[in-house]
Amino acid sequence: MRIIFFWLVLNVSFKGFSQNLEPLKTSSTILEKPLNVDGFNSRYGIKKNKLIKELENLDLTHFAEPLYGNPDLVDTTNPLRLLLFYKEFQIAILTDNQLNTTEKIDFKSLPNLQIKWIGMATQNQLWFYDELSMRLGLYLIKTKEIKWKTAPIINVKQWINKYNYVYFYTNENVLFKINQNGNIAELAQIKNAEQIRIINHEMVLYLTQNKLFILNLNTKKAIELNTDSIYIEDFYVNDTILTIFTNRKIINYKLNLL
Repeated sequence: MRIIFFWLVLNVSFKGFSQNLEPLKTSSTILEKPLNVDGFNSRYGIKKNKLIKELENLDLTHFAEPLYGNPDLVDTTNPLRLLLFYKEFQIAILTDNQLNTTEKIDFKSLPNLQIKWIGMATQNQLWFYDELSMRLGLYLIKTKEIKWKTAPIINVKQWINKYNYVYFYTNENVLFKINQNGNIAELAQIKNAEQIRIINHEMVLYLTQNKLFILNLNTKKAIELNTDSIYIEDFYVNDTILTIFTNRKIINYKLNLL
């Protein structure tokens, strides 16, 4: 009975969404490994061991830190102030929108920290998750202070940054949200999600077995998006624009959210 119900939830129309997505635009990319897409639809990724910012017209901006190799994370929450993170070296680099370095933070200089994940926050702060204490905190860039925000959080599969909030998805298939006061709210069970992107406070997008689903956090109902069975190498969402990387191509779709 549960299997039948789940099938119905995924296959009935859901108000505000269309199952059949029509592509807005298809373009080429030179990126070998996509890392992010910002609110201006600029794409960031790796090409021949260089971090590249690729605009829609294929104009390119290159960034290279030969001492650190390729960044593990590029946060484009603020497209005018980018965050790059090199986990092995525990180095965070802030850049302007042309990938010029504006600040470098060496977390090895802080005692008893091992940063696993990091993200941009408001008021000149950075979110971070410390592997040693297993806590989420805020790093104040100007004063180099740390504000711990949570008790230990374990079994995290994915961290997702939304500036004022941080979301995390656990090995138990549960999605949570944390605000800047450290308050944690359980949002939904999402079975076997491989990647999750946050659309807004009410909607999330997730990938499982090369299929994309939109989940309404209020009704807990999900609907599959028909992307014509393309291979999804990676995907991102900004407002209502869904960007899918597939076989050196980029396809933009419009999400109709009501």
